Amino acid sequence: MKNNIKILSIIYILFVNAAAVFAAAENNSVTLSGSAVKFILAMTGVAVSSLVIYLGLTIYNKFFANKSTTNIYTGEMSLKTPKTVKDAIAFFIQKNKMN
Repeated sequence: MKNNIKILSIIYILFVNAAAVFAAAENNSVTLSGSAVKFILAMTGVAVSSLVIYLGLTIYNKFFANKSTTNIYTGEMSLKTPKTVKDAIAFFIQKNKMN
């Protein structure tokens, strides 16, 4: 549901931007300044590129991303701050599996 709303809002923005540009090009009585047309075209480009990135990442996550999650909890020590430098060094070595 949430993804459908995102996609529909992106499509709506694309059509509104395109409609404004085409209306300005066809109707001479209502003209947009050159900077407004450039801005609308730039925002259309941003919307299109965002849509392409979103779809690309969705496809990547669906087919290529690793589905398994890892448990990052390492026990009681994970939230305790070391009190001395020696404890900090030992904690760092333990966390990075350098022993």
